[in-house]
Amino acid sequence: MISQDLVNTLQQLNRTEKLQVIQLLAHELQDTLDTTFSGNSEYEAWSPFDAPDAANILLQMLDKNQG
Repeated sequence: MISQDLVNTLQQLNRTEKLQVIQLLAHELQDTLDTTFSGNSEYEAWSPFDAPDAANILLQMLDKNQG
């Protein structure tokens, strides 16, 4: 659980500092992941061209946030 002191400190940061914290945490998480790919394996790649419903939902969400 996150300490309340840490939460209070993070809330006092300005936007740039908060983005730096996010970047730091993302790099920390990335370092802990096993991202080794095997050269003899196939990996599925997702494409938005295969998901027109998802694109429509995203457009609807964007329209709601604009209005």
